[in-house]
Amino acid sequence: MRLFLAIELDRAAREQCDALVAGLRRSLGEAASALRWTPAENIHVTLHFLGEVDRTSTDRLTAALGTSIPHPAFEASTSSFGAFPPGGPPKIVWLGVGAGASEMAKVHRVLADRIQLAGFQPESREFSAHLTVARVRDRDRSSVRGLRAQLSAISRHPIAWRVDHVTLFRSDLSGAAPRYEPMTALWLA
Repeated sequence: MRLFLAIELDRAAREQCDALVAGLRRSLGEAASALRWTPAENIHVTLHFLGEVDRTSTDRLTAALGTSIPHPAFEASTSSFGAFPPGGPPKIVWLGVGAGASEMAKVHRVLADRIQLAGFQPESREFSAHLTVARVRDRDRSSVRGLRAQLSAISRHPIAWRVDHVTLFRSDLSGAAPRYEPMTALWLA
């Protein structure tokens, strides 16, 4: 099964994010058709992607993760839109995290230690707190060259939510859109 650890948006923040992304789609005009948009129910901040994990390793991981994280709950809010990678044709459209990003980085580090204890190697790239809102279709990468400029011109409308837990998710990629099933929650204490 494919696993990842993520911070979810609460319902109100998810609804605001859905409306903000709908506005983004309209403002991008023709470029919007080159993107695969993330369904609102799938928008989250990924802390660690673990990939394919067998049942035995999943049990070991769940035990190492525990049920709490020694970090107080905190407030988070979104910042501006952007794209990955920073240069060349864009692949991912994201909504950044402003307030709460440093707290998310601390939680990320705590979880990295636990993941290593379970025998996994955390991703080596630097953590960047963001919500993936769309992916550029491979065939359309060259047609969205002005996307970064369009994204930077969009005014900011921060969305705020309270972060009080991290969720271990299992992802199912067999349908038209991925489905994410929560497996366990780790509460901030």
